Amino acid sequence: MNLCHCEPQDAQLHLDDAVRVAEDMKEQAAMVERRNGLMVAEIEELRVALEQTERGRKVAETELVDASERVGLLHSQNTSLLNTKKKLETDLVQVQGEVDDIVQEARNA
Repeated sequence: MNLCHCEPQDAQLHLDDAVRVAEDMKEQAAMVERRNGLMVAEIEELRVALEQTERGRKVAETELVDASERVGLLHSQNTSLLNTKKKLETDLVQVQGEVDDIVQEARNA
């Protein structure tokens, strides 16, 4: 565009349009910057939330492993106690039988 051949009014109109376009672009750039700032902040919040979730998951996994080990130990102890109980019950029946035999022998004597 050659401004030398234009009327001063036309040149002013073109200048006003160019200024308006430049202002619109500045506003759009500012809006994009604000959106970008908000998105960066949101990304950081999400990153922090993800890190907290990961820490919580690791703690939960550790607790699950500990609980599983404890369940295994308690199961072993329970099995051992049940076996001991059965043996003691068998021994008790045997001793009771012996006592009954001794009592019967004493009555017969």
